[in-house]
Amino acid sequence: MNSFLFNEHYKLRTAVVEGKKTMTRRLVGDRMTPDDIAAYMKGYTEVANLCAPYKIDDVVAVAEPYKNIFEPDVLLQGSKVINGKRKKGWYPAIELGGWDNSMFICPEYMQHFVRITDVKIERLHEISEEDALKEGIYGEEVLDAKLDLCYAYTFYPALRHYDTAREAFSHLIDKVSGKGTWEANQWVFCYSFKFLK
Repeated sequence: MNSFLFNEHYKLRTAVVEGKKTMTRRLVGDRMTPDDIAAYMKGYTEVANLCAPYKIDDVVAVAEPYKNIFEPDVLLQGSKVINGKRKKGWYPAIELGGWDNSMFICPEYMQHFVRITDVKIERLHEISEEDALKEGIYGEEVLDAKLDLCYAYTFYPALRHYDTAREAFSHLIDKVSGKGTWEANQWVFCYSFKFLK
């Protein structure tokens, strides 16, 4: 089983669990050749699912640190470095890398899961307003510079508001994936998913 990492600093894991985030984008990288992309663009859409690391109907764990799930002394199967060598075994949860860091968890121990319902590819800039909202962007009423009530878009923490959901997403993706991600406009896998539990 695999897992998805969602940046909790921006409450993206929480948005998944609350059903407010139902889509995520991940870089295609070298998983698709230019020929694969050309075939996709000509209508052979199945190639996206064939090349993607996560496939339609896959169940994927939502990664979170063990400290959110277990007591420190619960024994979990894992590995840790002992005398300079990595050893597998059963260890207290607090002694494993996944205690504080979602990157080092075992997906089978997670408490939340999603099912992939669709896989497509597109350039990052092709995201629609509708898809930006599925990425965890949300709208709310705010006061503008003239103190008039208007509708704007943001992400947690709502330090700034944007005119469109796409604009908000462009700033979020740079914060989550690194400055310049939006500008690079790379090919991405767009995963739609349904929260299971």
